[in-house]
Amino acid sequence: GAVAIEQYRALRPDVVLLDLVMPQVDGKEALRAILEEDPAARVIVLSSLGAQNDIEQCLRMGACSYLQKPID
Repeated sequence: GAVAIEQYRALRPDVVLLDLVMPQVDGKEALRAILEEDPAARVIVLSSLGAQNDIEQCLRMGACSYLQKPID
């Protein structure tokens, strides 16, 4: 997660695919940090976690979409 934040700052990609389960900084913290730095960032959460609470929280935080792994 910490690396994701650093890479976003350095590269400013058009779209971010972000997992929730990451070492040091989890995906929700990384999502928050990226959107605080750039409220226009387009972040898609891509995770194997599929609890309704996780999905709703990420979307409320500002994620554009939430995709659940595995994806065919």
